Amino acid sequence: MQLSVKITVLYLVFSALVFSTLVFSARIGAAPAIAAPGKISGTVNYCDQGGILGMKISLSGRQASIYTADDGKFVFETVTAGRYALFFAIGEKLVHISNNIDVKADETTQLGEIAFCVAGPSDAAGRELEIITDSQCAPQSQVPECIDNDKDGVAAARDCDDNNEHVRPGAPEVCDGIDNNCNGKIDDLGTVWIENGEGICQHGAIVVKSCNRGFADCDAKPDNGCEIDIMNDNDHCGGCGNVCPSLEICVAGIC
Repeated sequence: MQLSVKITVLYLVFSALVFSTLVFSARIGAAPAIAAPGKISGTVNYCDQGGILGMKISLSGRQASIYTADDGKFVFETVTAGRYALFFAIGEKLVHISNNIDVKADETTQLGEIAFCVAGPSDAAGRELEIITDSQCAPQSQVPECIDNDKDGVAAARDCDDNNEHVRPGAPEVCDGIDNNCNGKIDDLGTVWIENGEGICQHGAIVVKSCNRGFADCDAKPDNGCEIDIMNDNDHCGGCGNVCPSLEICVAGIC
């Protein structure tokens, strides 16, 4: 009789352990997956002229910025779900802010066309400059305030290079070795975004300033930024040129 009771007790204990294990495993299996980041995309329409080359766009919470091409299109990748603001600048002058941009996990927030315009170009002292239009000037006029050889909307009398439509007061500064916005400074861009790092403009060209942790610039080509993942690359393990021996692989920067 006692033996039968013991067997029954052991069976109940064993059954309870099996049930607990199954419940625990089910809970682990039901753990939610980590949400994938989202994206933000849009197109700038500046003063009803479409895109503007070199407009700086910054996203709240991020140190690096992006710069638009002349089509005005932009995309922010790998954005954590949440609410953000976008800041638009020409040179170092803030010209527009878009608030309350909601991003959802694994989705692209498409902003469509973002249209805005500032009052007009200004000189280095912040004084607004007059924009001369054809209706204000007689045909073939030689009055300095009416001559506009490059047709950029700024008269020769106020333009530091009236033979280049990309150079005028209020124009976006780009890295090309010239003073695009006529403020007396060449390539005053500060830090610019590159792939996996930050760049800086020197002598009319972008060069790598620093790389994000775990990445390196091993080919000295700024157009592809910090292109090497030195934590997993067998030819550049832990640093440029550190090749892992045969039959070994690079893990966490160590062969």
